[in-house]
Amino acid sequence: MQEAWQTPSACRTLAFGEVHVWRFALDRPAGIVRQVETWLAADELERANRFSMTRLRDHYVVGRGILRMLLAQYLGRRPAELEFRYGPWGKPDLERPRVIPSIQFNLAHSGPRGLLAVTIGYSIGVDLEHIRPLPDAGDIVSRFFSAAEIAEFLALPERLRLSAFFNGWTRKEAFLKATGSGLANSLDSFDVTLSPCLPPCLLRVAGHPSAARRWSLYHLDPGPGVAGALVVQGAGHQLRFFEAPDPEA
Repeated sequence: MQEAWQTPSACRTLAFGEVHVWRFALDRPAGIVRQVETWLAADELERANRFSMTRLRDHYVVGRGILRMLLAQYLGRRPAELEFRYGPWGKPDLERPRVIPSIQFNLAHSGPRGLLAVTIGYSIGVDLEHIRPLPDAGDIVSRFFSAAEIAEFLALPERLRLSAFFNGWTRKEAFLKATGSGLANSLDSFDVTLSPCLPPCLLRVAGHPSAARRWSLYHLDPGPGVAGALVVQGAGHQLRFFEAPDPEA
């Protein structure tokens, strides 16, 4: 889909059936990094300090800070007040606030870009990857993708295969993140469309004949040279696309 990324109004409202997708840059001045760092909880700071490279540490801090800032605006709270809990495979969730008991979200980043998807009442997953030369893309597909996906990939002309690979990778990651299962489900246990010529679609989930119909898969265009995917439980969602503002106190 061709998104129209908008600058939002100051008021953050999220209606049932809407999905808000936010894109943002992770490269920020040192002053902003220090500011949002004060919002983070002890476990987030501990994880930030595991990064050996300052740039990667700062990207993590900014990503978590923007996550807190945007969720806090929906909830009418301060970024530092939010508390998170984590599923068995590490998917974050809010300790349930009273204002919007069923707010769902997912965060992704690749290089200097980040995406956040937010909705009410439906499980959600988002992913993005910078498209780059990948000489072993075919080997990765043959090792980790499903038989149907391998056949689709090999049937494509060479000029479409790199786009197809990143389509497939982001769609699979987004689905795993939406289900909260991480790599507990192997990448070949479900099928997605890969070809840039086909609509994005979840085709099959092993052992669950009707599962594919319970999820919607969307192709995202976060910016030049970037592939993205969004998976949301249910159907008929209204998607809105926003540029995240600068973090503010």
